[in-house]
Amino acid sequence: MARDVTSFYLSSKEFLAKYPFHSRARGYVTLADLSVDELVRGGGELVVAERRIVRALERGEDAGAVMHSDDPDEEIVSFPMAVLLAAAVGDRWLQRRLALYESRRAEAFLQSDDDAALHEVLSDLGITASRCGRDEEDRTGYPYKISVADYLRLIRGLDGAEWRLVNRTVWRGWVFTTRSELVRLVAEEIESRILRRLEEVKVPRVPEQIREVVERIRGMLASRYARRLPSAEVSRDEATWPPCMLALKSALLSGSKVGHFGNFAFAAFLLSAGYSVEDVVSFYAQRPDFNERIARYQVEHIAGMRGSRTKYSVPSCQTMRAHGLCIEDGRLCPKGIRNPRQYARLRGRTTG
Repeated sequence: MARDVTSFYLSSKEFLAKYPFHSRARGYVTLADLSVDELVRGGGELVVAERRIVRALERGEDAGAVMHSDDPDEEIVSFPMAVLLAAAVGDRWLQRRLALYESRRAEAFLQSDDDAALHEVLSDLGITASRCGRDEEDRTGYPYKISVADYLRLIRGLDGAEWRLVNRTVWRGWVFTTRSELVRLVAEEIESRILRRLEEVKVPRVPEQIREVVERIRGMLASRYARRLPSAEVSRDEATWPPCMLALKSALLSGSKVGHFGNFAFAAFLLSAGYSVEDVVSFYAQRPDFNERIARYQVEHIAGMRGSRTKYSVPSCQTMRAHGLCIEDGRLCPKGIRNPRQYARLRGRTTG
């Protein structure tokens, strides 16, 4: 029996190398008799694990379908080692960055792999989704479907009108999608699984065997990727900010996901209050998918320094409410407020 199981895992190395978060990958590591002590003593695997983290730092969501080693065993085992390293470093931003990178890497593989691989990942993640039957595809025009419950859960971290349920084709408890859309939703669940795994790993003391690697990663964070938090001067008017903007700020600084519209609204608010482009970019540096070049371009575009040279206004309270960004339906704000920028003025103060 053991021989049959081992043969099964060995025959699946290519799959597990692409999708090392899969439950079977944990079984593979067990079958290979790799204890935690042996993980931290890893030779080639430890090198590849560090390589995974460096690439996550450098590429983020632009992961691509890449392998980190020519050896499938190193590719598979280096994933839990990378998780261990990220946990040992103890930086939440790094952990979110690694989860983002690994999920986008898996997404890239799933986009090109066949439906058998997609079905295997869906099953392992517990997502109720499948290819449509002929009658369903003829009726809806979509080849894939996902349960409404799973769809609503997975779009929480996504922004854009196209993801709203009201804009989707829904029939008999299913939301119908393209294959690419379904894979995008799967990537959201993969990211959540990896984040949960990172939270499970407890490293009260950094093992001697990996201390040098951990310090090297901390050095990279400090010298290449750590960005200063907004200074006290930048946050000088925080007491006059409306609840919606305080909530967006809190989410950004904690590394939580903020949708595209939320990012736009917060940047427009800060710029309208007189903050510099540099100040605004410093807030966005805490995002796990932060790319300084892209962030600066977008902020400059909102400020009217690029493109049409039109400076964008802060979205109205009605628009913020429509996007689910209004806090307690405006009950915390003065009566009559129609725009977040009015909050301070109606309090008898100014944020500019």
